[in-house]
Amino acid sequence: MRKWLLFIGLISFSSVYGQWKEYTPGAYQLKDSLNYNLKDYVNPEYHYREFEALFHFTGDFSHRSSDSYSYSDKSTTNNLSPDISFSSFSIHNTLHRQQQTSWQLLGGFNAWNSSREYDGYKATENTFSGGANLNYDNHTRFYRGNKYLGIGLNTYLSYKRESSKSELSGLSSYGNENRSTFVGVFVQPDISIGLGRIEETSNAWLAVHLLRALQRNNRLTVLPTTHDIKDFSDLVARLRNSRSFDNRFRLVSDLTALDSALRVSGIISKDDIAAFSAINDVWIYSNRPGRLSGNRFYLGISPGITWSRLDSKIIDQASIGDTVTIDSVTEDHFLNFDLIAGFISEKPINMEWQRSFSVSARGGLRTTEATSHYDAGLSPFALLSTLFGYGYYPDTRTSIKFSVKGSIEWQSVKSDDEPLGSLSEKFQLEELNWNLGANTVFQYYLSPSLRFNLNASINYETNHQTTNMEYQVSGYRPALQDKTTDDKLFYLSYSASVIYMIW
Repeated sequence: MRKWLLFIGLISFSSVYGQWKEYTPGAYQLKDSLNYNLKDYVNPEYHYREFEALFHFTGDFSHRSSDSYSYSDKSTTNNLSPDISFSSFSIHNTLHRQQQTSWQLLGGFNAWNSSREYDGYKATENTFSGGANLNYDNHTRFYRGNKYLGIGLNTYLSYKRESSKSELSGLSSYGNENRSTFVGVFVQPDISIGLGRIEETSNAWLAVHLLRALQRNNRLTVLPTTHDIKDFSDLVARLRNSRSFDNRFRLVSDLTALDSALRVSGIISKDDIAAFSAINDVWIYSNRPGRLSGNRFYLGISPGITWSRLDSKIIDQASIGDTVTIDSVTEDHFLNFDLIAGFISEKPINMEWQRSFSVSARGGLRTTEATSHYDAGLSPFALLSTLFGYGYYPDTRTSIKFSVKGSIEWQSVKSDDEPLGSLSEKFQLEELNWNLGANTVFQYYLSPSLRFNLNASINYETNHQTTNMEYQVSGYRPALQDKTTDDKLFYLSYSASVIYMIW
């Protein structure tokens, strides 16, 4: 009997001890949610690169109404644009230099149609076009402490062939066919000075998600300290920014390095399939760079030049059956001399939420061609824009970004006297544009290399334009014509894309 009592007592003691051990302060602490303040993370030196292929489908719908001095004007447009592109993106980050470089080769076609009613007329137009664009963008900041010198270059080359057909019905009928070829080049360098730095914190964000996955599977021995997370994040940064020709060998090497670091640090002690699966699932679905932290202010100059050439063939068909064919070549170039200033703020609120804010100003002189008859030379302009948004990152394979943006743009165009025979004309235009919009971007990983993007935006624009014309005929008093136009535009756009990460 005593033996049985002793045996039962040992079992009871083991049970109580086991329960007590389960709720020791150290074990209880592991039940807490693992967090890390992303804004405290500073990256080691790294070079991130990616190369991707993208199939993109874009569409938009807009409705516009305008009330001018003599009649009302309403129009509706629809647009569909599938395309495919190859692009590259890289980040080079050191203590004294931050550099971002991207290029994109894009080709596709566009189908567009519009319907317009104004002053008793109804006009319809159908357009089909195809072409390609090559874009290159580079921004480099050289740091000395918290101050920097920035140098940038944005350029593109565009080629497009277009065919359109329009019809006008009402008091009279009219038809038009237009076939054209367009080539354009844009080059805009910039140089700036600034204060502040924005760090990429995606590596620390991913490191915490790896540790959280182990915690959910009860594979953490201790709760990692801030120092442990910093060291583990640096390892993640080095692994994510290395490249291999064989992704299978690279994955094996990465997972081996992660497992070894976790066991050496004592964060995990049991190496089994549960720990491996937790690390592997998070690692292969790790999101691209996107979590940022810091503030930056800049001030600089940004000149630019745009050149384009348009070869067109227009076939006009009137209701009486007359046909007129016009071949034309138009070559334009525009210059701008801009002063730029701005402030950018990125704040990771917590592991899931990101807040973004930016405001930028641009103003200066630019050459403006008001119509085909009035070359206004250098004209002043100013643009102020701002953006405020939130990003939601619930896990490494999903992200949702919300943003609202607004802008106001002003320009004044004034032509010199331009004689046309015995007729002299003066042209003066002043324009004020407001824009307010909202945008949502959803991204989801379908596989480690395949991503799905969905983008939707809504915009509302107003345009207030005042035009003053003065006609001067020899021997007569000047004739004046003033016109004020207020336009309102509601714009809804959407796009979906499938992206394949080549490496």
